Amino acid sequence: MAVADIRSRTGYLFLGIILGHILLISAQVNARSGVPVLESVTFGVFSAVQRVVFGGTSTVARVWNGYIGLRHVKSENDGLKQQLSTAQIALQEQRALADRARGLEELLDLRDRSASCSSTCRKCSMSSLATMW
Repeated sequence: MAVADIRSRTGYLFLGIILGHILLISAQVNARSGVPVLESVTFGVFSAVQRVVFGGTSTVARVWNGYIGLRHVKSENDGLKQQLSTAQIALQEQRALADRARGLEELLDLRDRSASCSSTCRKCSMSSLATMW
């Protein structure tokens, strides 16, 4: 067991030294754009991470804002339904009043016609009063 433990430590140490050596070499080597390779790789990795994190947080923010917006829309919708029912009742009342006014207007019209007709003939006034009642 002790031999296997030393060999695994040695392997990890060797791997760490190789990675460190690669990092030191890439820090000194410039890419075609004149920027060190280590810097361009580092910025490339961090920009990818930043893009993923921003995409996730913006998605969560949109979903949350949509949920909050829908809650406000529901309360506004309930208020508008109440206003609509109140307006419909008021409209029915106005229609009833208009129908009554039309009925009274027709009644007055008949009375005026019978009054003007009665001055000319008695028979005409009797027939219009009979149809009115």
